[in-house]
Amino acid sequence: MTGSAWAHRLAAAAILAGGVLAAPAVADGDNPANTVPTFRLDPSVAVELKVPGQPSAVFGADFRISRKILEAASAEGERAVARAAAEVRLVREDERMLELELRASNRTRGEGEAAGTAVANIEVTVPEDLAGLPVLLTLSSSAPGQLATSVLTSEGTRLAPIGGKPGTYLLDGDGGPVVITAKVASDSEDSKAAANSSVSFFSRLRAAPILAYRGNLMIRGGQETDAFGPVGFFVIGSELHCTGTVIAPHTVLTAAHCLKPYGPQIESGAMAFGFGRYASAPTASFPVRTGKLAWPSEPDQGFEYDPGRNHRDDIAVVWFDHELGVTQASVHRGTPGWDVLRQRELDFVGYGRDGLIPGSSGVKRTARWTAPYVAERRVSWAGTATSTCRGDSGGPAFVHDTQIVVSVASLADDPCTIGYNTRVDVYWPWLQSRLR
Repeated sequence: MTGSAWAHRLAAAAILAGGVLAAPAVADGDNPANTVPTFRLDPSVAVELKVPGQPSAVFGADFRISRKILEAASAEGERAVARAAAEVRLVREDERMLELELRASNRTRGEGEAAGTAVANIEVTVPEDLAGLPVLLTLSSSAPGQLATSVLTSEGTRLAPIGGKPGTYLLDGDGGPVVITAKVASDSEDSKAAANSSVSFFSRLRAAPILAYRGNLMIRGGQETDAFGPVGFFVIGSELHCTGTVIAPHTVLTAAHCLKPYGPQIESGAMAFGFGRYASAPTASFPVRTGKLAWPSEPDQGFEYDPGRNHRDDIAVVWFDHELGVTQASVHRGTPGWDVLRQRELDFVGYGRDGLIPGSSGVKRTARWTAPYVAERRVSWAGTATSTCRGDSGGPAFVHDTQIVVSVASLADDPCTIGYNTRVDVYWPWLQSRLR
């Protein structure tokens, strides 16, 4: 065991000439109270052995939970041997990754027949810090040709890999768990034959680029624009992710949920921020670096981004080594107040797609509407003909016909009829000390 706190349920089954023997489940490790493990491992191993003239329930002395071996003589006195072994071994795991070793082997002589099978059933629950996001599940192995895999939803529906990305599956961060089945088998009926399969299997979870994988994300009814120079886009690799706004020479304002769950992508250098009307043809691009970003994490000051509390305090900044070279937006500091702003149309800007135009993501769009519902840290709206949706995450709302950003796109319901933005005036003391 690797010291992980997650629980693993181990089970073994031995099959001999059609008879099934199931060993009792063995629990290993402890599970933190009120915490759902990301990976629940339920492996099984089995062997099937046939030796002429021997009772079907004879086992050799080397029977263990992870290996079953039978070696016996035939009634005629001629040597007949059948051996098989199967094993599922946990190599390592953390909240985002599980590595297993699956082995199956057999050896026969004379009239013996043998087959070994190692199966790992893995229930995968999206961790809390990825809740509400599109999530990519990637399966890989050291020997793809020897490993059979499938991914099923909790309802039993088989998931298909993303087109053009074998072994990669799109999960809904708000959906239920999925079950991965990985199987390695080895069998032989030939005299003096042997077969061995040993496969390293990897299962990884990572947050997916938001705009690239949220099919219903857009500023609905918006117009393409070359205006709003401070507004740019984040990409992960070549895939569109979020929107951001330059508020100081080296500083971009966005949503915390566009950054915090994406540590691996940032550490690998895959995330960048760019400008231009089309994300596919940036006029400039700047890498996002580890240690060059911040979101509220000061509970003693009353601010702490928490995805588990409906993404409260969903605001963040990114710093860049070089000046970004565009006009900077101003941050609303409370004047005019929201008692006035709630009655005015605001200019919303983002790179999400227009719901009426297929394949239209990655184009800067703007639309105007009011945000009449004002809360302590958010503003919201409902039932507008034009609206942001979750794919415009991090995008700004400006006082109409100005460069004053008053809120940042955060959440929306699934039909995209209710939207929520984070007010920036509430966070001005936090932001002011982080402008560079």
